[in-house]
This record gives sequence, C-alpha cells and structure tokens, in this order.
Amino acid sequence: MLPVRFAGVAVIFQAALVLASLLASSAYAALVTWTDPTPSALEPFGGRAQALAQYAGRDLVTYPLARRPLDLPGARLTRRYPSAQFVSSALVLPVSATQVRRTLSNYAAYPALFPTLTRAETIAQTGDQAQVRYRMTLKTGVPLINFNENFTVQHQLSANTLSSLLVQGPFDQGVSRFEWFELGPDRTLVTFTQFVDTAQVNQWIINRIFNALPEVRIGMPPALGVYMLESLRQRHSTDDTTPIAPAVLLPNLDFNARQAQTQRLLAAGGFPVTLVHPPRYMAGNREPLRFVTHIGPMNLSASQLTAWLHEPARMQALFPRQIKRVTVTPNNGTLDAAYQVGLGLGFLDLPFQLRMRFTPEANGVRFQSFGGDVDPLYGRQTAWDLGNQRSLLIMTSASQVAKRAPLVLRVSRALPYPDLLSTVGSGPVILNRLQQLR
Repeated sequence: MLPVRFAGVAVIFQAALVLASLLASSAYAALVTWTDPTPSALEPFGGRAQALAQYAGRDLVTYPLARRPLDLPGARLTRRYPSAQFVSSALVLPVSATQVRRTLSNYAAYPALFPTLTRAETIAQTGDQAQVRYRMTLKTGVPLINFNENFTVQHQLSANTLSSLLVQGPFDQGVSRFEWFELGPDRTLVTFTQFVDTAQVNQWIINRIFNALPEVRIGMPPALGVYMLESLRQRHSTDDTTPIAPAVLLPNLDFNARQAQTQRLLAAGGFPVTLVHPPRYMAGNREPLRFVTHIGPMNLSASQLTAWLHEPARMQALFPRQIKRVTVTPNNGTLDAAYQVGLGLGFLDLPFQLRMRFTPEANGVRFQSFGGDVDPLYGRQTAWDLGNQRSLLIMTSASQVAKRAPLVLRVSRALPYPDLLSTVGSGPVILNRLQQLR
C-alpha cells in the first residue's frame, strides 16, 4: 500500500537528517564537561543482552524507550525536557566485541564507514574524550538539495560504549550512545540509542521540510538508528545473494514468538517497533530488496481494520494533500489502484505515480506494483487482534525507485541507503495517520 513509499520523498531528506542528527556543526574546540544521560538499550529487556539478541534474531530492530526527564547541554544552554523519549536500535553482528570497539573508536576512518562523510579531523582530545570535525557531502544532481557542510561532535569512549553529544549545529540539542555486548565467539550485540530535539532547527532546508510535513519528525529517529547500524552491518556482514522467487519473497515473520515483548515495547508509545530484515535478492534484480516491518497499535478491532485495508481508495482520505487522485479497478479477485501523488517539501515539489495490485486476505491485504514510478514494490498489511476493540497493524514492505521515474525521484539514489531509509522513515508517518482512525 502507500506506506511503502510515502515515499521517494522520505529519502530526499532522511539522509541529511540522519547525519545532521548525529553530528554537530561548528569550529568548536573546547571540550564540553558532561555526563551522558542516555539510558541503556537493554532497559526494556531487564538489562539482559541475550534477551534483546533473541528478540532481534537476524533483524535490525528499532523501538521506543519510556519517557523520562532529561537535562541536556547544547550550543546555547542546558535545556530541560520534562518528558524526553529516546529511541533504540539493535543488531547482532558476526564479529567480536573487540572488533566493534576498534571500528567505532577509529574516528578518522568514519568516512569509509558512514556514507556521505568525506573527512574526519580530531581537533581536541583529552583521554577518552575527543571532538572530531567531519565534512559531509551530498551531491544529488539538483543544486537546491545538495548538501556540503562541516560538522563537529564530541565523543566519549568507555569499555563497551561510545557516547556522542551534539554541541552545535542543525539541531540545538541531541545525544546518542553506542553499546556493544559479547554474546559468544564472533557474535556481538550492538545497540544505538538517541534523542534529538527536532523542535529546535537551525538549517533552512530541514526547516522548510518540517514546516511542509511536520510529521516527518517522527520518522527521523528510526531512520537515524537504522542508518548507523546498517553501516556497521555492511562493514561486518556478508549477504546471502541466493535469488528468491517472487511468490515467496515476503519475509516470514513469526509474530507469535514476538507478540508479548512487542506489546511491552509499544507501551512506551510515540514510535512503532520496526524490524529491518536481511537483504533478499529477487531473480533478475541486481539490487537486493530491503523489507521493513512496522508494528503499531490501532484504535480499531481487527475486523474493522481489515475492512479498511480492503479498500485502497480510503488512503486518499488520510493524505488529502499528498494523494491528488486515486483510481481503483477490480481485476479477477484483486484490486488495481493507480495513485497520483504530489509531495510539496516547501521548496521542491515531487510528483510521482504508484500503481499497485491489492489481494485481500482474511486478516489484511497483500500488494505489489505493476509499473509506476516505484517498481518493484512488494508488501503485506495484517491486522492482529488484541481484543477490546484494539488491534496491531503489522506492515511489511520493500520497494525501489523505478529507472523510468521522474528525475527528482531518481536523484534520491545519490543518498545513503535510499530505498531502505525511505521505507523506515515513512512507516511511522503512515502509522501515525492510521492511528487517527476510530
């Protein structure tokens, strides 16, 4: 459905937001005295790394932590947040904890680890604390959305953590922490937990995007976590490139085993639980499809949600400003939907077409593309009954920008992990709109 690519647009700005959130720009050189307030990603798992590793399995998982008060230093002042919410991401890597620490503590090598970083220079250091100035370059082919800036961030290294403080830059306040836990020989759980104040923005492109699409803010933290851990995954893991037939392309999500813990994670509110599945290669397609599953609570019974999912034209009512027109045609038990989408970012308009074939199922719907500007596209939406007129929406999808797509959509390919981050970042926005249904 449209959740897959609310879409090519997300990729235009997500990468810029990701790095802007991680790093702070300026020529700062005085080390900041601070104590990292970031909670451990193990908090919802009773402090047990094995429990989080078992929940994640082979997936990269992102989830919210409980809200809490937070005092955080920044460029202008220390700001107090009565109810700050951190978001954590986790992934099991097939390397030792020593190797993970070696990778993350080598700041000079970050340009080879994180896409779009082109320079790293340590400008101040005392013991395990360092300020490092980076340079980020995004060349999209469209001058208006090119990005070329210097950044500075303060790192604080310990035996199994790397904390980072936003000192000054596109956002006034932000903090993050990597953690790593040895699970066994050449098997390490890596987590990334972060909070960024997206209400305080000092960069005009990001400001224009937020003004045009305020809900984009809730897509940024999951995308940031996935960007960080996906970079480590690509450095330390090898993909299985065995082609998979389209009929069995969708990942098999055993939700029964994850239901109880997922509901505990969702109780924190604010963000869905997101699972990024390992790459899946389709015969005839050189690039892998990156399936992402978003899980969020709905204020509808499973039967009510299923009925809504069976009518793809209803999506226009949720996104009246973005979906300009939708045409639905019955086709031998399926529904063929053509969406005309126009996304205004405040400084750039992105028109594109989605053509999707929906196959109703007993508790949801499957869909795939048949042409359009986002092709291939595969996915499923499932309503999971919780009783008491409540349900969970389990939304799995993967997509790629078609080679014939409009130029502005195709230039997104210049950004890091474009298909993956657009799906990760757009999912929370879609779920937020769906949660308004009664």
